[in-house]
Amino acid sequence: MLEKSYAQLLEELIASLDWNIELVEGRQAFFAEKGPVASNELLGRRAAHETRANGVLYYEETLPAFPRSTDPVPIYTKDFSKSGVGFVASRQFLPEETVRIILPTFWAHSNRSLHQTQRTML
Repeated sequence: MLEKSYAQLLEELIASLDWNIELVEGRQAFFAEKGPVASNELLGRRAAHETRANGVLYYEETLPAFPRSTDPVPIYTKDFSKSGVGFVASRQFLPEETVRIILPTFWAHSNRSLHQTQRTML
């Protein structure tokens, strides 16, 4: 049998990452937001659900002109909808990259154009 569960291994991985993501509103305020987000059809936005969590992102497919490291990337999730996932990271992502996001409760896989809120350290 395994000595550690999947949840324990993921928790150790998350704790080992360099969390250099700067949140303008502060960590406590960011993680306090949760629940449904109103749909705004005029702006072309669909209903989403704010879900804040620590996660780990791995690149699965990158653009040949922009090779990426295979190291895990720490992320904070913002929201989930039928069309994608919003997250905050300390680096920029490019359209057409395929990533795998691992969260404490489930996996999310996206091969759509990445839509994100980017905040970098200055």
